[in-house]
Amino acid sequence: MNQPMADTYQQLFLSSYRKPAGALSLERFSAEHGEAFLVYFGASSELRAPARSWQATRFDDGRKAGAEKQNRSASVQIFPVRYTGRSISDRWVTVGRAARTNDIPIVDESVSASHAVFERGRGGEFLLRDANSRTGTFVNDEQVGPDDPMTLKSGDSIRFGAVTVVFLQAPEFVQLVLQLS
Repeated sequence: MNQPMADTYQQLFLSSYRKPAGALSLERFSAEHGEAFLVYFGASSELRAPARSWQATRFDDGRKAGAEKQNRSASVQIFPVRYTGRSISDRWVTVGRAARTNDIPIVDESVSASHAVFERGRGGEFLLRDANSRTGTFVNDEQVGPDDPMTLKSGDSIRFGAVTVVFLQAPEFVQLVLQLS
């Protein structure tokens, strides 16, 4: 039985982070909300839904996707880079179109069901590898392979298929939230 995405994954927006970004220390913010984030600068209605699996998505205040006002914070969607229990291992964080099996579901027809994987390097850095996706994974326009993970730094542009996001670690993410608030 298909469930709406809202039942399997709650979309997060900058407004979800305004209060904790201003009130918590960076260490506590990272512990409670994550050490890294993918930031999508565009309305969720701009994502190209696959014909069969798209369901109506509701925002955290109950509005349906596509009905949001076009202000800066409403058009910025946040994907925390953290294990949620949906992927098969806690050693990595998965990205893909399938909401039930990925820690970061991006419902767009150009994103493969299982598209890419985030890992942590020995020094704690974030690594990204492609998961043999149809349309590829790119960091700053350089293609990432399945056998050659790329080390990420805050501010990197990542493209999963046709969807481009910005990778931000917690300090830069908190700064962005406070600037756009």
